[in-house]
Amino acid sequence: MPIDQRLRLVEDSWNSITPAWHKTALETRLQEYYANPNEGSPWSEVKQRIIG
Repeated sequence: MPIDQRLRLVEDSWNSITPAWHKTALETRLQEYYANPNEGSPWSEVKQRIIG
């Protein structure tokens, strides 16, 4: 099976088990990011705060 078909299969499988509330939460967060792309911290800073 070609890679694009395999990726589509994985995506379709994931979408079938992801609850609607999770999709809504992700969409909300994505829209918040688009509205304020400079808000928040880069991963390197977040990781440093977690590790200490």
